[in-house]
Amino acid sequence: MKKVGVERRYLATTAARHLANLIQEGVYLESLPGERRLAKDLGVGRNACRSALEELEIQGLISEAKPGCQRRILGRAQEKKSKTLLHLYSAYSEKQEVERRLFQREGELWEQAMGPCRHQRVDFQKTKSAQRILEKIVQQTEADALFLSSPTSPWIQAADELQLPVFCSGGEFSKSIPKFLTGAAHDFVSEVERALSRLKALGHRKVLVTVSKERSFLVQSTIESFCRKQNYQGDRHMLESWFPVFDASDKEKNMQMWKEAISRSKPTAVIVPGSSMLVSLYMFCFREQVRIPEELSVICLEHNDLLSWMSPIPVTMRYPEEQALRIFVNWMNGGLVSSGLHYLSLEQTSGGESVRALAE
Repeated sequence: MKKVGVERRYLATTAARHLANLIQEGVYLESLPGERRLAKDLGVGRNACRSALEELEIQGLISEAKPGCQRRILGRAQEKKSKTLLHLYSAYSEKQEVERRLFQREGELWEQAMGPCRHQRVDFQKTKSAQRILEKIVQQTEADALFLSSPTSPWIQAADELQLPVFCSGGEFSKSIPKFLTGAAHDFVSEVERALSRLKALGHRKVLVTVSKERSFLVQSTIESFCRKQNYQGDRHMLESWFPVFDASDKEKNMQMWKEAISRSKPTAVIVPGSSMLVSLYMFCFREQVRIPEELSVICLEHNDLLSWMSPIPVTMRYPEEQALRIFVNWMNGGLVSSGLHYLSLEQTSGGESVRALAE
């Protein structure tokens, strides 16, 4: 019985926040409709709707209940202006330089204009309990909006179920984008295809495409796209060996995985998703005396200024930070109203020396 009461109170609190947002956005102007219609609009039962109204009455946002009268909306200036942003990111990897720098700027803008930011690591691989874990964190932090860094699809869906405004930076997106979501990301599959096309034009036919453990969900969609565009009819199991999944946190294990993957596939080029995996590949090549780019061309789908200290300087792709920042600012200034998912193309940096054409 106690659990039911907690869930009912949480539902009422969520409905109250959603209703407050609707009032702020001007969906309801001078007064609210009756409880029956309002409960239908909010997608909750009459009891939860009534509790939500009581919460907004206590906050001074709406008038008290009177028989036969609609509740009036009081001055919007009385609504709580401060909003809390809850930032969730992967428990298994440190944020990359670009991701860290970009969210620092976004967080500062939020704190200046909206209110506090809370940060918490979560295990995005825990898909079965995503809804329960997320509800608990939101209750503890009293979050008004969510910022998810590279979440998996179940966590995106769990966030959508809460009906809170959601901003995603990267992540695993299905064809059906949740209605409460705004996001900015690059399409890993498309970027791999662009890199493969470039290497193919330089004569490379055996290209290893590595994927990090936390983004392993991208492997199948990448393979399916490759099969479709290349009209591949060969052994699917053999093809999967060209898309190995690496755990960037284990250096020695990575060395062994590089040795197995390269000795098995004998590629002339490798595409890596990030700087950590790039460094481990360079370490392997140094140990095994594999020359870059004479014997192995390398493209990294991420840019880090420190990579320019490596020799040879790697060919990297830069995430368009300013575009992503504008999308976040527009979401914030637009009342946290969803504008859907925005796919941004990576920009090739200049000066890379880790790719060469194969001799005819």
